[in-house]
Amino acid sequence: LIILGLHALSRSEHRLRRQLNELRTLSVVTQAMRAHLNLNGLLKTIYVQVAHLIDATNFTVALYKEERKEIEYPLVMVDGREQTPDSTGVRLPTIDSGLIEYVLENGVPLLLNGNVLMQAQELGIDPPPPSVQSWLGVPMVAGGRNLGVIAVRSRDHHRQFTQNDLRLLNIIAASASIAIENAQLYDQQRDRAEQLTMLTNIASLLSNTLSADSVVDTVISSASAITQANAVAIYM
Repeated sequence: LIILGLHALSRSEHRLRRQLNELRTLSVVTQAMRAHLNLNGLLKTIYVQVAHLIDATNFTVALYKEERKEIEYPLVMVDGREQTPDSTGVRLPTIDSGLIEYVLENGVPLLLNGNVLMQAQELGIDPPPPSVQSWLGVPMVAGGRNLGVIAVRSRDHHRQFTQNDLRLLNIIAASASIAIENAQLYDQQRDRAEQLTMLTNIASLLSNTLSADSVVDTVISSASAITQANAVAIYM
């Protein structure tokens, strides 16, 4: 009875230590995320903490661009290495994009273990390759708006994500949602400030010339810079 009692006490102490370690890590995550207004740096901070807490080196952040009705993949980690974008600067949809779209559309977490391919097909989802042995994705929501999805996957049949992993990723996603929304708002305000500065300079240039050709040249170059267009036409 004494041995059993000591064993139970040891397990309780181990569980308590693990919970304290999780709380400390989550506190560090929250503080680190609040300190970042740069989106790229913020996403990498989220990955580092997720990899530490959940032991996942295959990690994806998908962000939903409501104005274009598109999903972007600003950070994709494969076996601990960042996937580089293509020549246009865009990261292509990942191998688990069907699962990510499901989580985004339904706004609920999804945990798949074992035969991930068959489970995905049963849910009517475009399945990932058979190499994926376990998959976990949670939505990011802020202000009633779907921001995107955080997802991790495992190709090792010995590493199956658990309900505890789901709980931790949900907590991280809740903090990440607020931090990402703040970073996006900061980027928008910075872009507007840059545009206002540019418009002020353009107005100054236009008011200081009486040459029609100079006015046309200024309008063309300015319109291209402000709208980031690769073609501008003026009809007179």
